[in-house]
Amino acid sequence: ARAERKRAGLALHWRGLAPDEACALEARVAPRWRAFAARHGFALRPFDGGIELRRPGRDKGDAMRDLLAETPAGAAAAYLGDDETDEDAFRAIEGRGLALLVAVAPRPTAAHAAIAPAEVAAFLERWADACTEAARTEAARA
Repeated sequence: ARAERKRAGLALHWRGLAPDEACALEARVAPRWRAFAARHGFALRPFDGGIELRRPGRDKGDAMRDLLAETPAGAAAAYLGDDETDEDAFRAIEGRGLALLVAVAPRPTAAHAAIAPAEVAAFLERWADACTEAARTEAARA
């Protein structure tokens, strides 16, 4: 129930478990996954509340670069993420958009700023409103 199958990997989530249960799950699974990763050339990356076993070579930064390549220059772009696996995307959007770390407590990050999880919905509302207004303004100029 705590495993998430992904296109090129597998994630194990312990977020939401009691601390002792989370530690026990990590202690039971992480050494096996670490050995598997070393033996078969996979990457093992921690994230906030779990670990991810995946094929190396593509990450969220690659996905962000692909999306930006398909997006017109000057278009509004933002990436919101909450853990270590989002750092690649934070770096990839540099110079093209906004990178926001979603976190309760600050930590070192490549993101431009941080917001609390409780602020995400309001941020997205304001972002959508601003994008709609910008589109109206651009259409009026045309």
